[in-house]
Amino acid sequence: MTKADLIARLEKEGGSREMDWAIWNLVSDEHWRWTDERHEAITTDRFGPDALGNPICDTDDFTTSLDASIALCEQKTETREQFIEVLDKGVDLWIASGDEDYRTMPKYVVIALLRALEDGK
Repeated sequence: MTKADLIARLEKEGGSREMDWAIWNLVSDEHWRWTDERHEAITTDRFGPDALGNPICDTDDFTTSLDASIALCEQKTETREQFIEVLDKGVDLWIASGDEDYRTMPKYVVIALLRALEDGK
């Protein structure tokens, strides 16, 4: 799944544990291997398939927790200026959406981060 695919799904579906895992899988420095049947962890310290082949994932709630989305943004931006720019864009996206529910703001911070990463910033 590409960053553009994730952005489109986030805009349409909103936050979820599945989206949190997909975001982690895309931006993480640890490596995963995708198969048609299941996700298989190459590293097993925090992640790995359970006995049924379902992913066990200890990601943060990037799409539903403002703290987690901000922490991810801070981790993935190189400078303080980039960090602030991404946060500002996330807030702008939330305001432009007309959504008055503050609980959706993490989704927009993650969308802004994915767009920045897609642009190579």
